[in-house]
Amino acid sequence: MSEVGIKDVARLANVGIATVSRVLNNSAGVSDELKERVLDAAHQIGYTTNPIARTLKNAKTDTIALIVTSLKRNFYIDLIKGVSDVCKENSYSVHVLESEDSVEEEMKMVKTLVHQWIDGIILVPSVSRADKKTEGYLKSLSRLKKKDINIPVVQLEVPCLNPYVDSVVVDHDELAYQAVMHLTEIGRKHIAYISVPENSPMAEQRLNGYKRALQKEGLEIDEELIICGRFEVLEGYRCMKELLMKRKEIDAVFASNDQMAVGALYACKEAGIRIPEDIALIGNDCVALSAVSSPAISTISMPKYEYGRAAAELLLERIRNPKGEAVKGEVLPIQTEVVIRESTLKSAKKSLGTMIIE
Repeated sequence: MSEVGIKDVARLANVGIATVSRVLNNSAGVSDELKERVLDAAHQIGYTTNPIARTLKNAKTDTIALIVTSLKRNFYIDLIKGVSDVCKENSYSVHVLESEDSVEEEMKMVKTLVHQWIDGIILVPSVSRADKKTEGYLKSLSRLKKKDINIPVVQLEVPCLNPYVDSVVVDHDELAYQAVMHLTEIGRKHIAYISVPENSPMAEQRLNGYKRALQKEGLEIDEELIICGRFEVLEGYRCMKELLMKRKEIDAVFASNDQMAVGALYACKEAGIRIPEDIALIGNDCVALSAVSSPAISTISMPKYEYGRAAAELLLERIRNPKGEAVKGEVLPIQTEVVIRESTLKSAKKSLGTMIIE
């Protein structure tokens, strides 16, 4: 038995081949009655479209990619869910990839995805991304193409250094400022900072926010109380032990994420330091780990699920309605707020307007 084709569908439905093609490609300008007749005919003779052939013709796969720095970061769970839900609602698939916080790996992934004819990319940039080293790569992000069709990119976390790339971002300066101001509001004056790795826009913004809060309160900025680590529990533990070994006066710590804060908490417990009586502690990201710690750790919260949804919705809008290469990208901000828990609550004297007490 010979394989049925589009001509057989057209003959049975008594329409032209072009009409069948428009129906099968879900093109505009086809009536519901005609669409139903063509689809019924295709069903009767067992005709199915060839997705590979259709992709080659239309350069469209209904698939996007999401590149994150590390799948070990709890922060990404809700964000990925937000992206995934938007894709499901719009009949898209999403591939989640991990750059392991390597700019070289990130660059290779983007290049590979273009050859795989992905429709668009949501990108969490590597913290180690060096501006000069990757200048050409950053410029290319607004010029990715397949068959002369743009592949849009939406960057998360910080605005892309390429102004023509869309971004959904967090104000890391304000995030750090909120955290440190909370610690000063409860009377703490010697505040250490466990930072993200240096040489990244995120690190620079958060350091600015940390220093801005101290300056506002007239507190000393002691560079020895600033230490860098990766977004991991063991890194927070290591950083806290290093801070304690300096034998500097410390009565509060701001950790760059909740996993680092948990590590810092264990280092303090090991040293016989009470939280919050001796050292108040606040993290960032508001993941479950910080809520179930003992004591529960205060944190900075952001709507991670909505963050993912916003990125996916913006990307799909760009896929459907491409903007020109010379059109500046949109920057959507995500709001943050303080969540007060036991690690700072017991000694709290007053509260700021952007706080939630759990």
